[in-house]
Amino acid sequence: MKLVLVWLGGTNQPCVLLSATNVAQAQSSWTPVATNAVGPNGWFTNSRPVKPGDPQQLYLCPSRIIN
Repeated sequence: MKLVLVWLGGTNQPCVLLSATNVAQAQSSWTPVATNAVGPNGWFTNSRPVKPGDPQQLYLCPSRIIN
């Protein structure tokens, strides 16, 4: 099973998909799980594996990384 994430961003801009298990933790401590550039059409797509029993994962693709 997989989760497909699709979002719209700035054309050809870098993008980092972040993941965490706690929405309250500081963004600077979220783990990068994918790095790529948004395509020329503005869309970015990424697939993440989902396994029964794995802890809940939250995903964020910020317009900029906040430290």
